[in-house]
Amino acid sequence: MSPDIRELDDDTRDRIAAGEVVERPASVVKELLENALDADASRVTVGVESGGKERIVVADDGVGMSEAEVRKAVREHTTSKLRDISDLDSIGTLGFRGEALHAIGSVARVSIRTKPRGGSQGTELVVSGGEVRECGPVGCPEGTTVEVTDLFGNVPARRKYLKTDATEFDHVQSVVSGYALANPGVSMTLEHDGRESFSTAGDGDRRSAVMAVYGREVAASMVPIAADHDDGGPLAGVDGLISHPETNRAGREYMTTLVNGRYVTASTVREAVVDAYGMQLAPDRYPFAVVDIDVPPGGVDVNVHPRKLEVLFADSEGVRRQVREAVEAALLDEGLLRSSAPRGRS
Repeated sequence: MSPDIRELDDDTRDRIAAGEVVERPASVVKELLENALDADASRVTVGVESGGKERIVVADDGVGMSEAEVRKAVREHTTSKLRDISDLDSIGTLGFRGEALHAIGSVARVSIRTKPRGGSQGTELVVSGGEVRECGPVGCPEGTTVEVTDLFGNVPARRKYLKTDATEFDHVQSVVSGYALANPGVSMTLEHDGRESFSTAGDGDRRSAVMAVYGREVAASMVPIAADHDDGGPLAGVDGLISHPETNRAGREYMTTLVNGRYVTASTVREAVVDAYGMQLAPDRYPFAVVDIDVPPGGVDVNVHPRKLEVLFADSEGVRRQVREAVEAALLDEGLLRSSAPRGRS
């Protein structure tokens, strides 16, 4: 006899959906950081304790929200960034699904303190277990501060699989670094257990952001990329910074890829960058890179991954070719490329 098919209750559905968005503390930081940037923030501070397992705070000086707006923001599928399905073809914001705050509030305790620009009063709203527990007036500066505690407190099986504080913080640092490099015009600070890890100036200079995140030596080794394409390929342009071949690391995590300014893990772009170095890099070494590709509407789908990390290109081979050619040209201009032989071959 087959088992009965039944509809899941709201609480179970919320926890399952939250699991797709909130995988670990870094997932929470990513969603809140995107909200802050979409809110026109010029300054964002991210603070975590115990790798984010105990406490996460993201504070911004963005547009803020009224009480009515913040009450609406924590509901499922509510957003100010998308009107209908037609907008998915030309998304200009980092967030767009309207599920982050609701998902986080389903698996943690979330406190939101917010005040709209020019507003006379702030609001504090507390969500726990997917329900609004408190909401009322509070004194606070303009902008929004979100505090997340007791992450996965109601999902002990998920909390059990979190790694050490150091490992979880590495993931948090990777996310914040990526957005800091993607948004050099925003001052971004990361703190762990009360100690500052880095702070960018927000002066609009990407090399300055690289120096804040990776240090002076790496920043000094960076070579600019600036390529406008009119050859019929899928990209309108490639922009960014790549390191001197001798400034490299053993992992890909120092390669930041951006699509229309959106921080993603675009393997097609990463592979193209590495291929461009040819024999100048050993097979197990990778450069520092911040590469932003300009993709016209219709050339990329950003709605293919639950956490918006991966993208799907309409012409991935064309993207690969144009990125490789742009990086090769930048290295040749600096006299750093001696051969076009495939990587690791002479």
